[in-house]
Order: sequence, then C-alpha cells, then structure tokens
Amino acid sequence: MTGRLGGTCAWVVIASVGLLACRSRPQPAPHAIALAALESDGDCAWVRYETAPPTCELLTSSAPACSDDITLVWAPGFERVLMWWGGEQGPTQEVQFAEASAGATPLPSPPRGGVRDLGYREGQPIALTVDRSLRREQHHGTLVIRFAGERYYVDDDHQTMGPVALAHSYQLGPAGWRRLDTALTTDDDEAELALDDPASLPEAGAVLPNMPRQAREPGAQESRRLSRWRPSRAGGWQISDNEAGAVAWWLEGSEPTTPILHRSSDRWREVPVRLPRGAGVSLLVDGPLLVIASAGHDTVIFDTRSRTTVSRLPPSLVLTRWPGSAPGAGGSATMIDSGG
Repeated sequence: MTGRLGGTCAWVVIASVGLLACRSRPQPAPHAIALAALESDGDCAWVRYETAPPTCELLTSSAPACSDDITLVWAPGFERVLMWWGGEQGPTQEVQFAEASAGATPLPSPPRGGVRDLGYREGQPIALTVDRSLRREQHHGTLVIRFAGERYYVDDDHQTMGPVALAHSYQLGPAGWRRLDTALTTDDDEAELALDDPASLPEAGAVLPNMPRQAREPGAQESRRLSRWRPSRAGGWQISDNEAGAVAWWLEGSEPTTPILHRSSDRWREVPVRLPRGAGVSLLVDGPLLVIASAGHDTVIFDTRSRTTVSRLPPSLVLTRWPGSAPGAGGSATMIDSGG
C-alpha cells in the first residue's frame, strides 16, 4: 500500500485476499492492465497505475488545479489530449502518452484574439479565436476593418446584429501558430459559422466510452435470473461477456449505474463496490478484470476469477486504459465531459 500525498502516488493494493484462510487454494495469475488517471490533489496530475506488478507513477503535475471549467479534447487514438482551463486567455497544455510515460507541454497563446474553441485537425492542434482589437476605417462611406493586408467590409446588417469582431482559426505546427482563415463575426458563440473553410475548424474530439463497446442485451432466461436485482428506475440490463463469465449493469439512458453483477458457473452475484444504489459508474472490462469508477468515489479493480477486489484507486476525474495499450474485452472509462 502506498499513498499519493503531496505529489506522490497513493493506492491500496489488496494482494493477499484468501491466502491466510486457504493457503492450498490455487490463485489465478495476476492480470496486467495499465491505467491512466487524472487526479486533483492540489494540482492537476496524470498518474499511471499498473496491476502486475502493482505500481503507481506520478507522470505530470500542472497548475492551476483541476476545476469544473477544465475541458479535455482527445485526439483520435487517445494518445494525446488538449487540456484547457477555460476563458479566452486560460492556460492550455497538450499531454502526450508514450508506451509507459507521459509529458505535458504548455501551448503558446494564438497570435490574435481570445480562444473560443480548441481541438485537432489532421493530428495538429487547432484554435478558434475571436479578435476585438481591430483597425477600423471608412472606405467610400462603408466601415472597413483592415487586417493582414485584407479589407473586411462591415455592412448595415453586420452593424445591426451587434459588435463586430474577427474570427480566426490557427493551426499549431513546429514553427508555431499558422493562421488558416479569418472572417467577420457578430456572435462570439457562433464564430465558427462565420469561417468559410470547414477544414480550418477543429474536428469533434474523440470521446472516451463509459462502458464496454461489446455490451449486449440479455436473453429471456438471463433477464429472469437478473430480475431479483432489477431497479425500479427506467432502463434495462446490459451484459459484457468476459473470460471469467459475464458482467451486467443497469443502463439508465446512456449511463451505466449500479447494481453491478457478475456471473460465473451460471450464477449471478452482486459485485461489492460500496456505492449507493443507482450511482452512475464507468466500466472497463479487461480480460478477467472489471474496473468500476464513479465520480467522487474510489475506483475498484475486481478480479472476476477469484471474485475479489484486488485494488482500490483514489477518486479520479478521468480514468482510461493507458493509451496505446492492447485492449482486452472492453472499452475505457471517463468521469468528466471529454470535450466531444
């Protein structure tokens, strides 16, 4: 057992469950899984956890602390993520995940305007900004904004719709930010609609799933056996099969919730997760391991072969299989909006 206090790692490894009671009982070989967790403990830190052998490594630590206005935008493949602390001048950084490490790089501010949106396009960071520091002049009785050698004519319709600004899109490359497009805008919240070139806008961020992609609905016989745990809330059961049986949870809308059940030898039993009934969870199934995370609660790693909790991790804002690691039988888990 180690702990993450003041910048160190902390988690509880329950490594000897059942050994004292029955030393002759064969124990399943530890199953290896690597997890990336975003934790807030006075800072905003990415931590790598491994189950075999149990290890924990603090990889990046950033100020300011994680907060409700932080936005994460994942690149396709989930091997890079943009972290934006909100506001037009809010700090921004990109975290890149390697085979067993991660590094955070602060991003420079775009040359003009305040940031309204961030994302990726063709693997490169894209920023959408709104620029109010404008050079205005009259040209044949028409208001004109001059920028980078171009004239942007402000007609009567623009002026009646509100204060005029310029919307810019920038792409970050080795030489810094490069402007892709500029257009007049009168609505900061819809600045992207003013730009003519869709290829200059950020693509929708990749979204971390909150449950296994291979989930299925139960058959009639399975539904009857699960009926004793059926909540009164609207929704339905979802099942993910794994090498040690199957895992079931109650799906309410698009959110997995407790109870969480495991089936082995044709018998369903509830997984002891110590969460309130109906609590929203994110689930990750990797081989025989079931990872159960819920906002504000410890994350439970449950071995479905031995039906034991092998580890408990501190509460996290984001928890996912280590980017680039080979998946087992399930998806990834996320606790906060990942920007998609």
